[in-house]
Amino acid sequence: MTVEADDSRFGQIRLEDMRGNELLTRTVLPLIKRAVDHSDGRYTVDNIVDGLLDGRFELWGAMRLPATLQAVAVTHVETYPSGKRAYTVLHLGGPTMADAAAFFRYLPNMEAVAKAARCDKLVMVGRKGWERDLSEGWRAVATVYERGLS
Repeated sequence: MTVEADDSRFGQIRLEDMRGNELLTRTVLPLIKRAVDHSDGRYTVDNIVDGLLDGRFELWGAMRLPATLQAVAVTHVETYPSGKRAYTVLHLGGPTMADAAAFFRYLPNMEAVAKAARCDKLVMVGRKGWERDLSEGWRAVATVYERGLS
């Protein structure tokens, strides 16, 4: 899924996009590192790369045109023992907090991806301060935000 606006683009960054594109890889990895640095040691860049390689995780990017990667998000589908499914944004990183927050304008697109994956909720694990950037319908659950998909 790629979404284009006049000044930006949003879409999935696939491993094949990164293979042979050293500039993209050198741009993405520090953004992932900025995001996992806030995981209190639960994740490392290597964990994320392993998850991308084995298909557990997906990588999304928001780009300010013509060619500035503004934010990356690492996602995965979590299936609970009850059978409920959550499309979870595990990590979100950008060069600055404002750049990372730019990702929020694409949440409707992430909702469409989550619905296509037969998920019941879109969940974001993040900073408490995100409350001011999220639209109506989101609620803080500690620092986990979730929104039901109807």
